[in-house]
Amino acid sequence: MTAGAPTIPPGAVIAPHAKPDDGILEMCIVDPLSVWNVMVHAPKLFTGTIDRASIISYRHVTTLEIEKPGTILFHVDGEPQTCSERLKISILPHALKVLTPAPPSSQPAHVN
Repeated sequence: MTAGAPTIPPGAVIAPHAKPDDGILEMCIVDPLSVWNVMVHAPKLFTGTIDRASIISYRHVTTLEIEKPGTILFHVDGEPQTCSERLKISILPHALKVLTPAPPSSQPAHVN
């Protein structure tokens, strides 16, 4: 899994150290899991502690290419997508402009 931000829907913290504006993707590598290990580690996705699990490792990448015969299933912002045989993932730093509310004024409001 690759992530450009710490969380994925429905609030799972898959890459706690990912930053949406640094131009780096966090590639999360999960060791093969038994059903028991899934039950043990899944709650850590919602407590922000999955990065401390021994079954997880991370790599910082700017581009990732996956090749396999046949169809590749992947998700973009939670929406399922498919492609054939080759998937290239890259990131464009500072490509998305986001409007946010102004921070509260540090000056107290004047009341008459």
